[in-house]
Amino acid sequence: MAEEFVVGETDLSSDDLLVAEHPLISKPITLLEDTVTTNRGLVLGRITTGGKLTIWTVAAVDGSQNAVAVLAQDITAVDIAAADVVCRGYFHGAFKEDSLTWDPLAAAGDIAAEILKMEARGLYVW
Repeated sequence: MAEEFVVGETDLSSDDLLVAEHPLISKPITLLEDTVTTNRGLVLGRITTGGKLTIWTVAAVDGSQNAVAVLAQDITAVDIAAADVVCRGYFHGAFKEDSLTWDPLAAAGDIAAEILKMEARGLYVW
């Protein structure tokens, strides 16, 4: 089955995450079970083996050290504790830096370096 990509724009008057009238691209993702933080705006990395997404982790070596998406919706702790969750992630868009959730162990320099890499993937952070 083909993945369902959605391209669109949103009304920014009440959006704390999105920063500009910029086309968004989202698609279904599988968020790894037990991902601790599951709020919209979570910066996500893809685990190389299996392709599931989880919180971007600066010290990881499993692929999740590379930010590839931003979580597009809140996920309840109950849902993610029980099993992997299929939800939506943004793969292109413009985001407010202070509304993104990063690896809590990442230093400011780590985040700044990752933001530069994210721009090459179409994830713009202001």
